[in-house]
Amino acid sequence: MAAERFLYLNSHGASLWSAGPAAPAPEIRFAGDDPQAPGQLAGYLVRHAPDAVIRVVLDLPGEILHVDTAPKVGLRDRQRWGLRRLATLLPQPQLRTLRWRHQRGMHRALLAGFADPQAVLDWLEPLLAASIPIASVQSLALLADHLPGRLGLRLPRLLLVSHTGDGCLRYAWFRDGILHLGRLVQLENDDAIEAGLVRETRVVLDYLASIQQTGLNDRTTVLVLTAPGLQPATGMQFGDRIDVVHAGIGECARRLKLPATTDSRAFWLMLARQGRNDYGRFALRRYWQYRQLRQGLTMTAVIACGMAAGIGAMSTWYIRQLDAERQQLAEQALQVQQTAAAIRLPARIPAADVRALVENSRAIRQHMPLPDELMQRLLAVLADTPAFRLVSLDWQPDHHQPLSKGQPVPALPELDLRQPLGNWARLALQPARPAAPYRDQLAGFASLQARLQSAGLQVHQPSPPINVAPTAVLDGRHPLLDAQARFMLTVRLPPATHAKTAR
Repeated sequence: MAAERFLYLNSHGASLWSAGPAAPAPEIRFAGDDPQAPGQLAGYLVRHAPDAVIRVVLDLPGEILHVDTAPKVGLRDRQRWGLRRLATLLPQPQLRTLRWRHQRGMHRALLAGFADPQAVLDWLEPLLAASIPIASVQSLALLADHLPGRLGLRLPRLLLVSHTGDGCLRYAWFRDGILHLGRLVQLENDDAIEAGLVRETRVVLDYLASIQQTGLNDRTTVLVLTAPGLQPATGMQFGDRIDVVHAGIGECARRLKLPATTDSRAFWLMLARQGRNDYGRFALRRYWQYRQLRQGLTMTAVIACGMAAGIGAMSTWYIRQLDAERQQLAEQALQVQQTAAAIRLPARIPAADVRALVENSRAIRQHMPLPDELMQRLLAVLADTPAFRLVSLDWQPDHHQPLSKGQPVPALPELDLRQPLGNWARLALQPARPAAPYRDQLAGFASLQARLQSAGLQVHQPSPPINVAPTAVLDGRHPLLDAQARFMLTVRLPPATHAKTAR
């Protein structure tokens, strides 16, 4: 993985910081008044960090910040309006950017850039000539844009003060959470920071009041990020409506979940790693884009090769499994073939016996009294007789004598297959309306017998539940009848009919 370096540019020169899992650490410094310093920086990176990726952080004067409210138009027209305003404010196309903030139904545009970007390009052009990839170009003024929100400070008016080294004080003014002003104050050295902090802060507050950013009754908070080079001053009193709050760099880093540090410059560099790339257009980041594209293509090729290798391995394993299964099936087929070849019939069946067996089967099929015809006729008659319900049905082949009720079935005599046999069926019926008069039930039973006889069936042993003389008078329901009363009946399909049907 490519090493990462921070290039910190200020009015005193450039300093290179190494980045790692811990806080950034200074590596080398190049003076700003040396015209050979940009070339020396590029040569140092080529010799000592040829695969380094550079993140440029700007802490330079001359950065312009302007907030304007966009008209209520469509998105495309609003973008065009913002680009026109940016081109009017900053004619140079390099190192300028446009940010949008949406608040209370209004679209506010933050126009930022450098009026003279050549001071920055003098450091970056030798890096591009040496094909050193630049990942991002950011400024401390824009890095402070989201810092109060990330720290949980939701204040209507906030002035952020930070010491960035080399006798520099950076001010950022926020109104309703939007960055309106950025100011860089250059003092003589770091020894004059504590003495100039109160003076410069009062100057900034007076300037904000003069441009009507603060009113007489507006409460303002001054947040000072303290570091070893900037300790709390006891005389920071600016009035009853101004609150001064001191916050240590280490505490801010802990709240932002950054590596522990007490160096304010290292703190801002760690914020740059998480910030937006504001000024790094494609012209400045082309080698970084090319490297990203090359790494993406390399990873794609590695993934494709891995997938091809995996598919090849799976195909080889699958082919081996199929070959093993094929060999196992071949062995099983050979074993079955050997077993079948070892089977020998103990004796041959004569052809005459086979013919006799076939003739007997045909005779049995022709003369055996199957109940199909009998059942079809019975069901046809019962379907047309809704006055009775079929309770049970017993079938038996012809014994020349019908069995009596309750009599056990005797052993079948030896059948003469030359004579066709008949079919017997014993039926148990129950009236569909048990509450009907008994005389009506007897009349229905007699009608059922007549239908059976008309269907070609012989009726034997009709047995009603109660035998009543024809001259008896039945008034209402007979006292011996109950809901379980059944009418018994035996029918027979004649042998001649069965034989004709079988043929």
